[in-house]
Amino acid sequence: MTKKLGFSQGSIALFPMIQSGIMLLVLLFVMPIIGRLSFKKPLLASFVSLIISNLLLVVSPDRSYIVLIISTIFMAFGTAISFPLVESILANAIGDKERAKTMSILHVMLFAITAPFGYIGGLLASVSEELPFVMMSLIFLVCIFLILVLDRLKDTTKHSENGLEQ
Repeated sequence: MTKKLGFSQGSIALFPMIQSGIMLLVLLFVMPIIGRLSFKKPLLASFVSLIISNLLLVVSPDRSYIVLIISTIFMAFGTAISFPLVESILANAIGDKERAKTMSILHVMLFAITAPFGYIGGLLASVSEELPFVMMSLIFLVCIFLILVLDRLKDTTKHSENGLEQ
């Protein structure tokens, strides 16, 4: 991506530090507010933010620090919200007695499933430097779709339970 954007590796190296600072601010000031909401809207907003971040990198003109900063802000926001929310949803869905064992198995499975994506991203980058970011955006779109499906299933389950009680 340094070739496409026209930045040196030294100048790009500052952006993970900027992203970490923004993520810390989001965790300190935004997450307490989001914690009061249901998971759906914040999680959808975080995935949309991650898609915007990736697509900004795809369409960014050469040497545009402004686009790179905006992309970094969107990435930091989306990451700072999605990771803790997903972890808390998983932790809350698993009983106390099985939580440690189940979470460890789940994380091992997650690492096994995601391991090939580094290689796939490298193959895509050899074709075009934009393709790994397009792939990530498509994965986040799938996540959005799954959230909407799960939310609809939850609503359907509520309605069917209410219908059985009457």
